[in-house]
Amino acid sequence: MAEQDVSSKRPKSIATTSVTSTMWGSVNELLDDELVEYTIPDKPSSRLQKYRLTDKGRRWLEARWQKQSSRRSRPERALQRF
Repeated sequence: MAEQDVSSKRPKSIATTSVTSTMWGSVNELLDDELVEYTIPDKPSSRLQKYRLTDKGRRWLEARWQKQSSRRSRPERALQRF
């Protein structure tokens, strides 16, 4: 009996819902931690709503970038220039 791809039998709506839920959960977590903020604070559900990085978010991202950069080996850092 031939093996079938199980993922092809799963409805696409379930996969999309899962990804969307994960994304919005992450956005809400970033908002709660004040790492991002609304561009239109008075209208959080506006269709024109966007998000921007806060100063706290920039510092967090910079610290994370520095931490990741320090973990790379010397050859990896050299290749980063290319």
